[in-house]
Amino acid sequence: MTVLRCERVAAGDLDRAVADLGELTLARMPEGVLRSVLWEVQETGFFLVPILGLAGVGVVLARLRGGGGGLGPAGRRWLVALVFALAMYLQLYPRADSMHLIVAVPSALVLGAGAAARVARAWEGVIGVRAGRLVAAVAASAGALAAVAAVPNYAALARPQVALGTPALPVHVEAEHAADLRALGAVLDYLAAHLAPGAPLFGFPAVALVPFALDRPTPTPYDYFFPGRPDHRTEAEVVRTLAAERPRYLLTLNRRLGFFVDAPAYYFVLRAFVREHYTLAASFGRYDILGWRGEVPPADLPAEAEPPLADRAAVLAGLAESDRELRRLAVGAFLARAKDARGVVRLAETWAPDEASRLLLVRNLGEAGDERALAFLMDVVASPSRRLRVEAAGALSLLALRARAERDLFGRDGGGLAAASDRMARQLPLEVVRGWMAERCHSVERSSMECRLPMGWPRRTKRRSSTAT
Repeated sequence: MTVLRCERVAAGDLDRAVADLGELTLARMPEGVLRSVLWEVQETGFFLVPILGLAGVGVVLARLRGGGGGLGPAGRRWLVALVFALAMYLQLYPRADSMHLIVAVPSALVLGAGAAARVARAWEGVIGVRAGRLVAAVAASAGALAAVAAVPNYAALARPQVALGTPALPVHVEAEHAADLRALGAVLDYLAAHLAPGAPLFGFPAVALVPFALDRPTPTPYDYFFPGRPDHRTEAEVVRTLAAERPRYLLTLNRRLGFFVDAPAYYFVLRAFVREHYTLAASFGRYDILGWRGEVPPADLPAEAEPPLADRAAVLAGLAESDRELRRLAVGAFLARAKDARGVVRLAETWAPDEASRLLLVRNLGEAGDERALAFLMDVVASPSRRLRVEAAGALSLLALRARAERDLFGRDGGGLAAASDRMARQLPLEVVRGWMAERCHSVERSSMECRLPMGWPRRTKRRSSTAT
């Protein structure tokens, strides 16, 4: 009986441990375990490739200095793979982001496969496994991980598709994720109907795909405006060209500028020119079409309709989507149900009571750009959960960045969020601000004391007393 009781207690403890581990995993990975693991695997390319390159250089130098006949055939193949991997990885700079990582690591994957095979063969000799078995196991594991990442993408091809109606861009995507593609197609249809053959089209900050798809020239050689490239001298030349050629239409973005979020603020000469001479002519999703004043009538755009009300399960499922437009619709449905800032706080207590669902909500409210989320995020910053505090501070930083960027949009007056953000910053109790400023930065790499105020909000720094130790 005693043994049985012990076994039952142990089994119960194990069940509870497994349940606790599952809850912890879901809390740390609210978008799902598989997606979160794949994201982390993709991120490893940023730091594993340089380490692999250094190790590869060490292997080559060791063989050359060993005096054992040089590299040999296998060593020469290794050297070729190493050179290609290091040279291709340089394409990651000057912008180390996931898009550039895609074109920076293919040769490194070849080098990594060779390194993994070498390590597996070495371990086969150490642990006494028959030659080839451990190598096959490593290859099978890598293939399984690649299949897990790729199969869902191929499965999407079997679902209904939406395609762009232009032969220059044979692009299609599954219908449920086609909101942005539909908007782009509407832009192409509108401009094709309103632009004369051969008429120029100017785009900002990086929408060169549209004039290419329409077979229309750009009035200037520049169609990629990243702060500093081109510089302000070239910006003045672009403005002079636009003033001389007066392109009838200009295409820009009203949200989701991504890495170009600072471009409208940086190119202030161009922004002033566009605001003076262009007016909003049409809008499709995140794309705004501006027309030359006096030649193109201004658009009378209706207010954006709120999405239909949805239940909690549908909203949370939408918040976990990888498609930003679907996440945006889910946030819109949540805000439509909440109605105002106080409603957001109350509804969050009901719909997101646990850490996993609250993490999802906090992250998406940071992307939403709606002032009704500010009060709730400020409350979460004071949460006892460190994870929630960090996520809420990041969400507020995103809102502050968006508020600053929306002030400088070419085609719209986006000052609403900025005004609400400034108003809330002024209403913050001084002791709260001082408490944030007293907290040490979460990064271990930085030892300086910095405030955790959202980026873009006014900052004050403590003056150290001359008698401080």
